[in-house]
Amino acid sequence: MVILLILSTIEINLHSNKDTYLLGEDILIRWEIINTGMSKGYYEKGGEYGLLLSDHSKMWDINGNEVPHSRISGTTSVRKEELYKISMFEIEPGYTIKYKEVNLIGDFGNLHFAEHGIGNNFIKPDEYFFSIFYWIKENNSYQKVYSDSLHFFIIDPYGEEKLAWEIYREYKREDILAENEEKQIGYAVYILKRYPKSIYIESLLNNLTSVFRIYKREECKGDVERMRGKTRELLNYMEENIDKFSDKTLKNALWCIIKGESMLGTSQEEVKKIIIQMNVPLDNEMKEFLKINN
Repeated sequence: MVILLILSTIEINLHSNKDTYLLGEDILIRWEIINTGMSKGYYEKGGEYGLLLSDHSKMWDINGNEVPHSRISGTTSVRKEELYKISMFEIEPGYTIKYKEVNLIGDFGNLHFAEHGIGNNFIKPDEYFFSIFYWIKENNSYQKVYSDSLHFFIIDPYGEEKLAWEIYREYKREDILAENEEKQIGYAVYILKRYPKSIYIESLLNNLTSVFRIYKREECKGDVERMRGKTRELLNYMEENIDKFSDKTLKNALWCIIKGESMLGTSQEEVKKIIIQMNVPLDNEMKEFLKINN
């Protein structure tokens, strides 16, 4: 009699939006967990940022030197006798679990946008690799499963991008210090008007969207009033010049407008009208968010 031992086989694949980045530009990565076996598998619970900020992630340069990690929260458990405490998700045979994009900028590197502040780090020009791992459980035993390694380059900006970088760096500095909101948005307006084709526009829009989402909180009302004038100038410019955004940055621009208008107190219905009047393509996620049926 032949006994076949069928195991789940879990793989972790990493993806990035490109392989060459300018200094200080967002490095957006995502990953997926795949059960390529024929039985149910179990993998460690952990969200995108939770994993990224723990010792489950590592970046190193071409010489094997590890890039400093700004915040290490520690693994779920370290000693073998404690592994049973790890909470696990199930994954069925043939299933793929896809995670959203996360940004490595701010969590790795020894260059700084400002003297202090959260998300202050960025990474010097060089050749890099990045990898993560999960604990998995098979046949009542635990083991680490490592992802493939991302391979990418960071280069110095040149030409007009060097000028755009100087302004973007000042924008990021104000965002991190959270002391001069009006000045910060002023830098954003300047970049959008002066360098509309810059590679940094995508990073700027991503960051602005996060800023507007955070400042919508009740305790930020005073800050919002200080930045209201410049924010209105920025949103008006974006809404009136939506055709200047490339296919790559259009979605980012639309989300930025949605979150910015919401922060300023524009009603959901009015925001919906603003977006519809632009007559630009919308993906299903945005249609669902705005409750657009067609």
